[in-house]
Amino acid sequence: LVFFCLSLFCLFASSLSSLVAENAAPPSSALPAQEISQSAEKSETDPVTGAKTKAEVDSSSGAKTEPVSHHATYAIEFVCDADSEFAHANGTMTMEIVRFDEHWITKQTSSLTIDGPLSKTSHNDSPGIEGRETTSTILTSYEDHQGLNYHFTAQAMRDGDIEETIDGRARILSDGGAGTVVYSQPETITIHLPEGAIFPIKHLKELLEKAHKLPPKSVKVLRFNVFDGSSDVRDAVRIEAVLMPVDPKKKAVEVSDKAIVTPKKLWRAEMAVYNISNKSSDPDYKIIQIFSEQGIIFEMIVDYGDYKMVSKLTDLRIFTEDTAKKALRMQA
Repeated sequence: LVFFCLSLFCLFASSLSSLVAENAAPPSSALPAQEISQSAEKSETDPVTGAKTKAEVDSSSGAKTEPVSHHATYAIEFVCDADSEFAHANGTMTMEIVRFDEHWITKQTSSLTIDGPLSKTSHNDSPGIEGRETTSTILTSYEDHQGLNYHFTAQAMRDGDIEETIDGRARILSDGGAGTVVYSQPETITIHLPEGAIFPIKHLKELLEKAHKLPPKSVKVLRFNVFDGSSDVRDAVRIEAVLMPVDPKKKAVEVSDKAIVTPKKLWRAEMAVYNISNKSSDPDYKIIQIFSEQGIIFEMIVDYGDYKMVSKLTDLRIFTEDTAKKALRMQA
């Protein structure tokens, strides 16, 4: 659940660090994220994929502990203190999760435009922008239904130039056991995964299972070691998560066709993320996610301390078995 989004934010952090080093000090304390607003209701069917609409999404109840196949679009915004020297950053991200036979196929694409520090021009002392970058990523993965085999590919671009290509395969010998990752790009290396490490879909399933068992108004602390291949340290990360229910009526979302997506159940996961080598009590970054009983992320905040990246759901298509196959054919 967490990690389909992180390749974008790792690249963004790298880009922002470069701009900071060249032009200015990093931004100061972050502002709180805004709430997702409610709106008027309408319901239609996607003419291309036949994806389910508002009414069908609402009727998909039941305590299933695996995600539905879906395609989600998010608006991304950079949030920092009003006095920050950085002008602006925003973009879009799509996330597609499809179950096909005995595999889960995921694809995440993202694009982010970063405006550098503000400066004063010499002519009229009006603000100008120093440095503008566009970063984009594509992350595709294949995970078997048992969560034991995982193949991942990723490509990061900056201003149209390929920054990095990642390709690798990972295997866990048995449920709860240790594993091995073999990278073929950008270099051939082998990484050993600790016992209990899991892949992204397995992580999502376990999170959903714990969430469905969570009594109302209660809180549960969870710990995971998760590997997805997007981390710049090429290793699994350690997560300490606090899970709690959220009132779904407060998180209705108006998507692009004006249909209203109102989940039956929602949970909030507050996660501290540590590189395996990090032995301190301070996480490398924090993540807050709001997700539904169908494994759909409604909102995500990645908090680096001095700034935050806020992603909010703007469009959603739920796939049936037939429309999922059609979506896969369109990708091919």
